[in-house]
Amino acid sequence: MIAQIRGTVLGLDSDHAVLEAAGVGYAVYAPRSVLASLRVGQEAVLYTVYQFREDDVKLFGFASRAERNLFQTLRLVKGIGGKTALDLLSTLPAERICHAVATGNLALLCTAPGVGKKTAERIVFELRDKVKGEAGVAAPTAAGAGALGDDAVAGMMYFGYPPAVAAAAVAAARRSLGPAADTESLIREALKHV
Repeated sequence: MIAQIRGTVLGLDSDHAVLEAAGVGYAVYAPRSVLASLRVGQEAVLYTVYQFREDDVKLFGFASRAERNLFQTLRLVKGIGGKTALDLLSTLPAERICHAVATGNLALLCTAPGVGKKTAERIVFELRDKVKGEAGVAAPTAAGAGALGDDAVAGMMYFGYPPAVAAAAVAAARRSLGPAADTESLIREALKHV
């Protein structure tokens, strides 16, 4: 197994980077956040998972051990392979995934490509006890967030609004309604701000 790779970034693509280590160029598939942090010509260190299947061999890379561990944990769910797990980590930070699983926030998980309601339910059911502390962080506390804010943002994203627009609208709704507002009220008010 290849657990870590250190090398020079030779190239970047939409879903992978090519890292040269010891004269060999490795295609390393990574979440978009990781790819965005890499620069061609600079050295990078990625924590990796080597996937060997009958019809496919891939090397997945992550910025931290916690992110790699969450990727491996997601793959334990029936029907979740490397691509879907990577899509989840490309759509949501590890902390938000763990929080969504712990709180049963299906709408937030459904924002990832390839994750429908049944898959999200299966992720929550199979991993709820396994992700506690997985990403090494507590629930997110961004402005306008908290459990209700996250649910409201996820609801807005479920209606098709991009994450940034949804978060801004929910933050505006939170300012209008105050901290005691419930998720339904937040969504109703947020829709007035888009």
